[in-house]
Amino acid sequence: MWIKIFLFFSLILNPLGLSRVVLPAPHAVDGYEIIAAVNAFRANYGLAPYEIDGSLMSIAQSQSDYQASINTNTHTRPDGSGAEIVSSENIATGLPGQSVESIIHAQWLKDYPHTITLIGFTTGRAGAAVATGSDGILYYTLDVINTGGPLTNLTADSVVNVTPAGNGTPASYSVATSLPIGKLYTSTPASDGSVIHTVQYGQTLWGIANAYGISLTDLYTINRINPTQVVISIGQKLLIHPSSTPAPTVAATETPIPPTATLTASPTISPTATLTTTPTPKGFALALPKIKTTAPVRITLIILAVLSLIGVSLMVVSRLIKRK
Repeated sequence: MWIKIFLFFSLILNPLGLSRVVLPAPHAVDGYEIIAAVNAFRANYGLAPYEIDGSLMSIAQSQSDYQASINTNTHTRPDGSGAEIVSSENIATGLPGQSVESIIHAQWLKDYPHTITLIGFTTGRAGAAVATGSDGILYYTLDVINTGGPLTNLTADSVVNVTPAGNGTPASYSVATSLPIGKLYTSTPASDGSVIHTVQYGQTLWGIANAYGISLTDLYTINRINPTQVVISIGQKLLIHPSSTPAPTVAATETPIPPTATLTASPTISPTATLTTTPTPKGFALALPKIKTTAPVRITLIILAVLSLIGVSLMVVSRLIKRK
């Protein structure tokens, strides 16, 4: 606002023959200045400066250019991947003319992961860059790779009385008593072969993965950690190696089939003949088959019957005579 007021009065006073005051262009920050400011901050802790790495400078520049192209502060790459190729990455946004020291103080010392990038490693290589978006915002990127030194276990809590830069005076930092550099001890495998690590003060995911000899990507995957939103806390349990003991399976046991009852032949019982009493018919009745006869047949039968009677009568008479 004061710049606009100044220009307004300059335009008014210029016709009166007064000389126009030309304001200097804001200082253009580059990646080398970012690393220089970070190394100056590290010197307050007695830490060695980061070595400038050409490949990391290119990686940081690509990421700043991508952020500027979409006017968004992000760790995500154009292909959707994260910052897995480096040990730690800081990003920030700033305004033209804003000092790097103010970026460190106002944005990177506000939380644990960003502070680790600055003072978490005793040695390392670094690359940094800045790009301007179409919105006029500056997009910063700082990439660091740990070169194998032990972790410092230092956090932002160790920094007190920060005096931001101003009027040509660099920022100053009053450092509290530094914590001793600690060694990351690995956990002993459990009986089932699994390895679980408990996060201690000052430890990083990269340092934990390096200590156990696994990749940072595997550590993210096993523990379902979003690489773009990495947050760990002291006392957190991290699974390093899953159980190597197979889960108990229920063995298929053959269920004995009960014996089938065998049918044996039972003795056949013969039916016993039942004697039934046949009622005696009243009177004598000769059941003769019914024969269909004609008149001649009837006459013949009558004659035969008469002859039979005569014959019988003669026999009876002859026997009677012989008895006399």
